[in-house]
Amino acid sequence: MAALQYPIPATRRALLGSFAALGAGALAFKPSRGGASDVDVVIVGAGASGIGAALELKQAGLSCRILEAADRVGGRALTDNATFRKAAGKPVPFDIGCAWIHRYRDGDPFAEWSRKLHFDTQAHDLEVNRLFYGATPYGDAMVKLEIKDEEILKERMENAPDVAASTIVPNWRPPMDAAATYMGPMDMAVDFDDMSTTDYARMADYEYNYLVREGYGTLVKMVALMGNLDVALATPVTAIDTSGAGVKVTTGGRRPGTINAKAVIVTVSTGVLAAETIKFTPPLPAQTQSAIDDVPMGLLVKIPLQIPGIGHYIDGIRPYDNVLQENPGLDDIYFLAWPWDSDLMVGFVGGKFGWDLSKHGQPAAVDFAKQKLAEIFGSDIKRRVARGLLTPWALNPLTRGAYSAAKPGKFASRAVLGEPIMDRLFLAGEATAPDGMFATCSGAYMAGTDAAAKIAALVKAG
Repeated sequence: MAALQYPIPATRRALLGSFAALGAGALAFKPSRGGASDVDVVIVGAGASGIGAALELKQAGLSCRILEAADRVGGRALTDNATFRKAAGKPVPFDIGCAWIHRYRDGDPFAEWSRKLHFDTQAHDLEVNRLFYGATPYGDAMVKLEIKDEEILKERMENAPDVAASTIVPNWRPPMDAAATYMGPMDMAVDFDDMSTTDYARMADYEYNYLVREGYGTLVKMVALMGNLDVALATPVTAIDTSGAGVKVTTGGRRPGTINAKAVIVTVSTGVLAAETIKFTPPLPAQTQSAIDDVPMGLLVKIPLQIPGIGHYIDGIRPYDNVLQENPGLDDIYFLAWPWDSDLMVGFVGGKFGWDLSKHGQPAAVDFAKQKLAEIFGSDIKRRVARGLLTPWALNPLTRGAYSAAKPGKFASRAVLGEPIMDRLFLAGEATAPDGMFATCSGAYMAGTDAAAKIAALVKAG
């Protein structure tokens, strides 16, 4: 991880001042000149991976420029401060993208950044607290059995070859089906039919999980700002040419031109790579192209509902409770109740149903979540929902999904994705994260720093 040698607010009061400046636009990135120029390394994408790579390269004394197609930094880390507000008008930060700092321990990059930057974090146990089958509530005994069934499935996946997770389920009777829902679409963002047993088994132990009051997206953005990085926003990369001695990167958008570099780190999602919006010359090696297909994007969408004045103890549901509703079809939903003592019930829908619901748009998704909430709490709650939201990752052309999930039998392709190409083209992101940290923001950051460290070593070696 890059050393934390940037201007760090000394107190929480100072940090809040930084937030105010951030909102007013007073803080800015180092201006990028655009057009024809030379740097040691070009980084494609200003998400967590690109930010981690840039900070590592800066520490190594190499020049770099981040090219970002969107008009903001953060990638799939994005905090919304506009949609939800308290009664007094104060914003309620909501993470459109990643929300939990997983594996909140010493050595995790964003655990360390959150402490250095004085962010307010809260431990959150991700185990199911309440379980419903349709409108029928199940008691504590069934909840404990669901947790035990998760342990059974995890052990089976650890001892199985790389196959579809659905093939190792001993039975689909309740609450085993609920365990599969929680571990599959609600965690890995794919249904058990599409989920690799090895992908799940090799995933890191994510304990402990922490939420961020100011928003995980705000934390990622602040890290980038503290680094004073050279970032060109609204500047999509259209082509990367490695046929010569170095790399030529062609850009469009706000700053069209060509940038010459010694190496390039591409941090876009496997969904964007599969869409071939970037032309590679020569084409990516066949094994890399196969690996991109082998590790496609899964989908987990959020449908937060704001319910002003509802109270936080309806039917025994407490703040931070995890409420899973299992349904006869694929339309299962999980609710995170009242995070940060807010008036939000945050719905989660994943896998095939998440893709289908996203195609129908936000109004349909909000109506669906309201109906499911009404099945649990009674029909009166529907009229008390003031506003709702659907996170946009399915239809966003710059993401094309939420995070990667290896196909059954294809876990080894994650390592292939991370292999350098001609020692000057590196793919990095959560799909290539080390230590089983794939599908996480910290994992993306770590993948970026790893790629940057390899490039720094190659450059110094001549």
